[in-house]
Amino acid sequence: MRPMICVLLSWLLLCAGARAGDWPGDSLYHLQARLSDQQQRDFVLADLHDRPALVAMFYTSCQYICPLMIEGIQQAEKSLDPAQRDRLQIVMVSFDPAHDDTAALARTATDKHLDPARWRLARTDPGNVRQLAALLGVRYRELAGGGFNHTGDVVLLDGSGRAIARTAAIGAAKDATFMSTLRAALSHD
Repeated sequence: MRPMICVLLSWLLLCAGARAGDWPGDSLYHLQARLSDQQQRDFVLADLHDRPALVAMFYTSCQYICPLMIEGIQQAEKSLDPAQRDRLQIVMVSFDPAHDDTAALARTATDKHLDPARWRLARTDPGNVRQLAALLGVRYRELAGGGFNHTGDVVLLDGSGRAIARTAAIGAAKDATFMSTLRAALSHD
């Protein structure tokens, strides 16, 4: 990781009130942001430990890149063998907590046929949205009409919360290098 990114990550974790714990220094699991998912379950990213996770950011009223991101992750998920699929966790955090309450997240999960055993559509407060976006390297800005301009990054975290791969390809399954890393991460015991 480039030195400037390490400094930024450390600063953001300090500002977020991160605890040292057992996580590596570059683990996103240091971020103690409280999230709520489509089933109204509260969690922190560290609750994902011990299994690889795909993490991305979106908003439910998006009609452009967000549905394509979800479809791309679904394609990637379908390309995995059953054992790999069972180990996979997917978390998508909303840019728009003012409008994306847990009911909106639940509607999207139902509409997109997202398996709640693997998929968590989540929300958190605006400050945590900014911090998580910065840690994931996702750029976004709110538009006057209520939408968001944003990048479509999907980040693969290992079981200790380290970002080990990322793709900005619309359709994660189309990125051969990303998929190879994902399969390898899901195949480890």
